[in-house]
Amino acid sequence: MAAALVGGLAVAGAAIFGATGTAVAAGLGVIFALLAGASLSRAITRTSDGASPIPAAESGHRINPGGPPELRTLARAVNRMSGAISGLTESESKERSRLASVLDAVQEGVLVVDREGVVESANPAAIMLLGAPGPFRPGLLLTNLTGSFEIHEAAVYCARAGVPRQAQVGLPDRSYPGPGGIRRLLDVTATPLGAQSGPGRALVLISDITGIRAADTTRREFVSNVSHELRTPIAAIKAAVETLQRGAAADPAARDDFLRRVQEDADRMEALVSEMLELSRLESGQTPLHLAPLDAGRLIESVADRFKHQAAGAGLTIRTEPGGSAHVNADLRQLERVLSNLVGNAIKFTPTGGSITLSVQQSNGTVSLQVRDTGRGIAPEHLPHVFERFYKGDQPRNEGGAGLGLAIARHIVQAHGGIITVESYPGLGALFTVSLPALSAL
Repeated sequence: MAAALVGGLAVAGAAIFGATGTAVAAGLGVIFALLAGASLSRAITRTSDGASPIPAAESGHRINPGGPPELRTLARAVNRMSGAISGLTESESKERSRLASVLDAVQEGVLVVDREGVVESANPAAIMLLGAPGPFRPGLLLTNLTGSFEIHEAAVYCARAGVPRQAQVGLPDRSYPGPGGIRRLLDVTATPLGAQSGPGRALVLISDITGIRAADTTRREFVSNVSHELRTPIAAIKAAVETLQRGAAADPAARDDFLRRVQEDADRMEALVSEMLELSRLESGQTPLHLAPLDAGRLIESVADRFKHQAAGAGLTIRTEPGGSAHVNADLRQLERVLSNLVGNAIKFTPTGGSITLSVQQSNGTVSLQVRDTGRGIAPEHLPHVFERFYKGDQPRNEGGAGLGLAIARHIVQAHGGIITVESYPGLGALFTVSLPALSAL
């Protein structure tokens, strides 16, 4: 542009003033060219300075499209590019936020680990499941998050070999103090990430399967216990039938005795099956409750009266302490079943000359129905397990029954929104307490 201006002035000067004019015009052209060049330089500098913040993706930043037409065109192109970069950056930021929100909400642990065992990212569930102390910082070694060699080996092997790896790992649950503690069982699956995610990296998924394993253990124990409980009466019935077939049926007295035994064992099996079905319905919530206002004092009087003759036959005294007016919203038949189970156990395991007391207390919106006996009591190591199904760890209380009564009682009480507890010491009897919301508190 400057060269064209100089040439034009030289031609014009030569035509008007000759050689001298040509020299003067050339000098003026040089001056004008320098001025134009300085202006152009300043415009370019402004454009360059305006474009400097673009790599930082400053939202809304634009260049002032001043100067010659060429620079104005360039400035507008740069402004369009800046807008596109800003939009892409904002979109990527939103996607990252959405991904982070999803990972934070996932119940399973998610880790990204490289071939050296360095953790690049981890969601809160992973930190919690691994029991890692302190906040997570990218760049930590996996061994700093967990002391489990199995988890580290699975992640590093997967990242280096590009082969999926799976393991089940037991970790101490630090939320339970004490030596050894309760272990948390984790299922760990390491999967190699694709080539687009970079070489030598593994996605590690961690799931807590403690509850699943416990449920599976409970199922196996349930089947084993049922088989054991049924095996005894079945064997007794088979033995009685075989004895009758070998000639005992000819003796009226022996025949009647064996038939009585068969009837008792059949009744025992029927009771066991009925209790198992009832417990199954309670656990699955298939037993409806017919709730109605009940006077707790009258309820314990009714239960005590029902067991009065049975207690007297065992040489025991049964009495009640109503404790004033106390009402609950409950299913009469189901609550009677709970108290009948507690009183029946108390009669069975209290020596002659002892006593059983039913009482009612109301405090802080809670009605407590209590059954206290002066029997053998329960050893401390058995107390945490007395409400478990089929549990009969206290050997003196192993007389009769399949160990389902207290488990059924617990589920009935829980269905009413209450809790059932036990206090006992060997030789000092036991106190069972059923706590339910008072009717006024509902």
